[in-house]
This record gives sequence, C-alpha cells and structure tokens, in this order.
Amino acid sequence: MPWLLGTAFLHSVMVQEKRGMLRVWNVSLIVATFTFALLGTFLVRSGILQSIHAFGESTVGGPLLGLIAVVVIGSAALIVSRLGELRSKRRVESLLSRESIFLVNNLLLVGLCLVIFWGTFFPLISEAITGEQSSLGSPWFDRYIAPIAIVLVLFTGIGPLLAWRKVSAGSLWRLLRGPLAVAAVAAAALVAFADAASEPLALALFTFACFSLAALVSEFWRGAAAQHALSGGSRLAALSRVVGRNRRRYGGYVVHAGIAVVFIAVAASSSFQTSEDLRLLPGDSARVGEYEVTYVKPTQAIDPAEQRLSFGAVLDVDRDGRQFATLHPSRNYYSGSSTGTVAGFFEGEATSEVGQSGGLKEDLWTAMRPDLRRLDPVIQAIDERLEATLPQNIGSDGPTPAQLAAMRDYADRQGAAIANLAALYVARPLPVDFRVNVNPFVIWIWIGGAIGVLGGVLAVWPAPEARRRRVSDVYAARLARDLGRA
Repeated sequence: MPWLLGTAFLHSVMVQEKRGMLRVWNVSLIVATFTFALLGTFLVRSGILQSIHAFGESTVGGPLLGLIAVVVIGSAALIVSRLGELRSKRRVESLLSRESIFLVNNLLLVGLCLVIFWGTFFPLISEAITGEQSSLGSPWFDRYIAPIAIVLVLFTGIGPLLAWRKVSAGSLWRLLRGPLAVAAVAAAALVAFADAASEPLALALFTFACFSLAALVSEFWRGAAAQHALSGGSRLAALSRVVGRNRRRYGGYVVHAGIAVVFIAVAASSSFQTSEDLRLLPGDSARVGEYEVTYVKPTQAIDPAEQRLSFGAVLDVDRDGRQFATLHPSRNYYSGSSTGTVAGFFEGEATSEVGQSGGLKEDLWTAMRPDLRRLDPVIQAIDERLEATLPQNIGSDGPTPAQLAAMRDYADRQGAAIANLAALYVARPLPVDFRVNVNPFVIWIWIGGAIGVLGGVLAVWPAPEARRRRVSDVYAARLARDLGRA
C-alpha cells in the first residue's frame, strides 16, 4: 500500500512542478504513505491478524498505534491550518490533458490501495460487527483488483503522450497510433503463440501493458531525437542529456514502466500457474507441466536448541529429459507440550520449508506434508515407555536423590527417542503429500519493483541546475544579511 501511494505522490509532484496544482492532494498522499508504512509494521508486529508474514505477539503494538494516531491527527491539523497557502488557483482545463490523466492515475492507485486495505482488515471488521472473524480469499481480490489494474496500466501509457493543458483529437491520434499498433501486434502474438486467450482479463492487461511500454519508449525516443537535433552528438548522449535535465519527468516515466512490469508479472503468475498435489513414495515420479518430479529419498534433521524435528525430502526435477534442479522441501515440528512428550512435537503448528528453483521465465517450488498416521502407534509406545521412567511416588519432602537423577535423565532419554523416531522415518519411508507449483514470471515482480524504485530515485535526485540554484540562494541570503547589518 505505501508503494502505491508513493507512486501516486510522484505523479502529483510532476503535476505540481509543471502546473502548480494538487498541492493539498500531494501533501495528503505524503501523510497517507507514511501512515500506511507504520500501519504495515503495526499489523505484522501486533499479532492482531493471522498471517504467514506476521511475527508473534509483542508489546510494540500499543506504542505503534499511538504513533499512528499522533501522525494522523498532527498531520491533519497542519494541513487544515495551512489550507490557504496550499490551495492552488489553477484548475484542470481539459479531460484530454496530461494533468487530467495523471489525476485519474492517482485515483486508480488510491482505489487499489483502498481495496487492499479493506480486504486486509476485513477479518477485524467482520469480527467487530458479527462477532465472528472471516476473511476474503483471492477470488474477492481478483474480482476488484484486476479491473482497476487493467485500467491503471492503460492510463499509465496514455498520460505521458498527452500535452499539458489540452490536446486536440488529431494530435492525440498521431501520438496513440504507434503504441496502439504495437499493442495490437502483441495481442495477436499472445493469442496465436501462447495460451493467453483462455484468460481474457490477463490478455487485456498484457495488451495494455505493451501499449504503455511502447508509449513510454516513444517518449524517450522523441526527447532524445529533439535533443540530438539541437546539439548533435550520439543518440545515447542526447538521451542522457535530456533525462538529466528533466529528471522528474523521465523518472516518473521509469516508475510507469515499473508498474507495467509488475502488473504483467502478477497477471502471468496468478493466471497461468500450474499447481499439482502429488502423493509419492521414494522412487515414484509424476509430471507437473513440463517437469518430471521424482521423490528420491526422505531426510531428517534435529535441532536441540530450537527443539525442532524436521522431516524432509530430496526431489529430482527433470525438464526435456535433462536434470533441471534438486529440491529440498521439509516440514518442521516443534515441541509444544509442557509435559515433554514426543507426541507434543506433532500437536502444535508445523511450518514448511519450501524447495524452490527460480529463473527469469518461471519459478518452480514445492512444499511437503508427510503422512504420519503410521507413526502414531510408535509415538504412543515411546511416550508410554518414557512416562514409565519418571518417578511416580514423590514424598512430601520432595524427590529423593535417585528420583532427581531419573528426572534429570528424562531429557536425554527423550532426545534419544526422538533421534530413533527420525531414523525410523528415513529407514521406513512414509507416503508424502507434495504441493508442486509452477509460477511464471514471479521474479519480474521484484524486477518491476526495482525499476519503480530506480525511477523514484531518479525523479527526486536534484538536477545540477537545482543545486546551483540552492547555492546562489545561500549567497543571496548571506548578502542580504550583510547589507542589513551595514
């Protein structure tokens, strides 16, 4: 959410710099971005929501909530007290203008943020209203986020093509026809050579993203061509000069490109994911998409310091008849019983260590869950034998030395029993349920985010003219002070 609002803020900066508009909106976005960053920290640290990203409950939730309240109330008071200074006299003059499209992009980004906010906090909202906590699954998010994302990607490409104030219909067509042609060719190629037609929303997003990227490339090309015509030199040097002199503008364009890449990756990974649930014994193989997955052998590990018992597996993955990767998923069990029983390891919440292999094209990952039902009689017998070694008749004066020695030795006996159980898991392999997922373009989510961050850095990095201006302002202030003293 902070990233979405930060992107909206960069749009507002561009409009404010060029047209002196959206000042109140701009300041409000700054406050909202910082507030949501604090709110995200509060969510994962307070433990009020159950999530794989959440930490255990801690004492920092209350202070963080207090800080959020101070930030919101204090910032709102400052904005209201300075409304007169922040209000701009300029208005949006035409719907067919760059500032108008940037404002639409702002509203779409904020709308996307609000949808995510509602879906994230819905368990708390439902519990407050009905007394029962319920959550919204991925279909709900897809229903509302996908249309907003598609429109956002489209307007991300249209905005940079338009002029400030207003543009004529003829000029608009001349600017749009090149990117539209690229988008049409991309859509036809996706339908002809890929399976994109089976997912209309994903196809629409891919098409609009190609349109946006083509529009952004054309903006860089036009700027470099104009600079080359004025000062000569190589095209690359001309591009460097024009970007250096208009860092906010072209930094914003780079952020646009990052957004398009992120949405392409999200749509591809969610719409064209291949997922299979496999039940395998050592030596068994199964096909998942283009991959042949073979369960080679079980593994086990014990961490006494963490009181953790791990049951794992070695998987060989082949693609096109050649070895592709070796995966090592595991399932971790922790001692959750105050009585110190072996069964206590399997009564609490277990965690999964994912086996993963990734690349630019797709990610392959797997999680596992051993079927431990065959071990239940063994575990019960172990606990009965361990319990029999504990002293039973402790007098009112406390345990005798022999009883104390038996109690001290209990932990060693339990450790030996767990080691024997782990060895049994390897010696007599159990059936294991594997979830194998193939997700295309996952790494491009991170690459797109990095592109957006680089664009933001470029946009806020001061240009040489701005630095010289600040130096001259310092000298002017010094001269005025000296003249005032004379």
